[in-house]
Amino acid sequence: MGKPILAALTLGALCSLPAFALPRPATASFARGAQFEVAGYDSSKPALSGFPVLVRLEDDSPSGFHYSQFLSSSDGADLCFIDMEGNGLPFEIDTWNPNGTSLVWVTLPTMEHGTQFVMCWGGATSGKTICPDNPFADYKGVWHMNTASPADASGSGNDGTAAGNAAIAAGRIGSALSLPNKSDYVTCGQNQSNAELKDGFSVEAWVNADNLSGNHCVFGKNLFI
Repeated sequence: MGKPILAALTLGALCSLPAFALPRPATASFARGAQFEVAGYDSSKPALSGFPVLVRLEDDSPSGFHYSQFLSSSDGADLCFIDMEGNGLPFEIDTWNPNGTSLVWVTLPTMEHGTQFVMCWGGATSGKTICPDNPFADYKGVWHMNTASPADASGSGNDGTAAGNAAIAAGRIGSALSLPNKSDYVTCGQNQSNAELKDGFSVEAWVNADNLSGNHCVFGKNLFI
């Protein structure tokens, strides 16, 4: 919770080249790089600050990208994101799948239509030594809902605990939780000092409901069923 996450933002890969042809971090060397441009945000809208965008990776998407180019292809440790001045950007690997689609969240300090940034890989240095660790540090809670008891990706300690028959299912972004019955839900916010919501706040969730009749709750506080 905090600023909303626009998960469907469009990113265009401008190029995938040897990293020396692109902006690069000053303290490490990477063999490969790809430049991205934000193309799905209305150009008439004002710039947003501290905004997470989703990067999807597959073999040859972006063009020229291959998992075999990583020194740590099993976990993507030699992955790095920088702005056009070479400064590290906070990122989190949501899903790493060398045999399919990988999902990575990257926080841009300022985002508007046409914002560009660079992904680097294929280096002996871990990207986390260059990039700030947590892209969701300004949020009260972020849950990817890709496990039965989803961890709080914001670092606030408000991990989720599933009740009922919550089960993993295919989601809009990677895996998701299926909660088919009223008795199936996830409680979050056990860390009460961090979960307190006193001022205005925003909530965003991707929900696929097969029945909208009756009363439904996507998010609630002190909700008892």
